[in-house]
Amino acid sequence: MLWMEDPRGPHVAKAYLLVALVLPIGLHVVLTMFGLHFNLLQITIRRVFYSVLWFAYLSTSRRVKLTYGVR
Repeated sequence: MLWMEDPRGPHVAKAYLLVALVLPIGLHVVLTMFGLHFNLLQITIRRVFYSVLWFAYLSTSRRVKLTYGVR
């Protein structure tokens, strides 16, 4: 949707970033509760950094607002 310059694109991308952020954290918590220890912490930290960075860009960028008409 972003590539096609659909006005809903930034909203869908932000929703994806939120889901992509919550899933690894939830998976890490559930696996730890069941006593399974996988090294998901590094993956989770990278996902948090990536999601926060792109979410901030999509929320504050003038270029995104001009391209997609986001208010």
